[in-house]
This record gives sequence, C-alpha cells and structure tokens, in this order.
Amino acid sequence: MHAIVLQLLVLFVALMTGSACQAQSIYRCTENGKTTFSDKPCVRPKGLPAAPASAHPGTPDSGAPTVQMSDYSSPYGDWRGQTQFQMTAKGQRVAEAHSVVPMTITIDPQGKVVGASPDNGCRLLGIAAPGLSSNILHLDVSFSACRYAAFNRRFSGTLALYMRDKNVQLGLNSFAISPAEQFDVRATMRR
Repeated sequence: MHAIVLQLLVLFVALMTGSACQAQSIYRCTENGKTTFSDKPCVRPKGLPAAPASAHPGTPDSGAPTVQMSDYSSPYGDWRGQTQFQMTAKGQRVAEAHSVVPMTITIDPQGKVVGASPDNGCRLLGIAAPGLSSNILHLDVSFSACRYAAFNRRFSGTLALYMRDKNVQLGLNSFAISPAEQFDVRATMRR
C-alpha cells in the first residue's frame, strides 16, 4: 500500500510539473555578444520586446545561429546516443521490454521535441521547458509506434547538459497504477 501511495505522489508531482511548464514561450536574447534563453521577452535597443525564438533554429529566416555538431553551450538542438528502455511490473523487471538502442532527439528553442529510435520503432513528440538553470530542460513527451506497445505512453523527465563532459543526460519516467508498472528511459547523448 505504501508503494502505491508513493507512486501516486510521484505521478502527481510529474503531472503538476509538466502542466505548469507547457504554456511558456522561450526567448533567445543576445546582449554583448552572449546568447541566453529565457521565459521573459528580451528588450531590444528601442524598447521593443523580441519575438519568441524561431521554431526552426539555424534556418536563414530565423536569425538563430546554426547549432554546430561540437556546440555544447545549449541543451537545444540535435542529440544522439544509446538509450536504455526498461519496464518494471509489480516490482519485477520485465526482460522482454528491456532494450538498448540508438535514439536521436531534436529540441527546438521554442520547446518542440521530436525524436526517433528506429531499432525499437519508437517515435517521440512533446515539449521542453526551461529548468532552474540554463542547462536543464523539463520534458513532457509521448512515445508512439514502439514495437513493445507498453512504451506507447506519456513520459516526463529532464535533459541536463554537462558542458565540460560534452554530453547531455536524458531521464524520462512514466507510471501506471493498475497494474503497478514503471517505465524508464535513460541515455547519455552527444551532438
């Protein structure tokens, strides 16, 4: 009974965090040659606020710099890496659900997240919102078309950029109450 209450609490916190993050716009601000991302509009020299960052970073009309393969200054952009999918049912690991496969994700500065893991059929779609620091993003995503059908569900978690190590750590979780199931997706990804 205690485990179910704990799972409900974790689920409630995840849902509240995800819904609070969904309605934010993300602004790219450049001041004194330094680019930052914020949930508050930038102030232009004539006092006009900036528009939200382009939905397509690096396109000629976006005004955004192209994210280079070696650019580890921002969590936005393209990421690739081996990703582990795991499932636990009633406290027991489900062996047939476990896989380690390549996955790619792209995080747009406006918050759209898309990705794919062709080896297990999974496609990913959702949103990202800024975290407490500029190198952490909160993710609210859904997987679809996964060959192991139980992974076709909504996940929440984080993507944390480690500039010195030149990688991001992806951590996504999902819970089901009846039957008691936990889903976990983890990866270390690089440009």
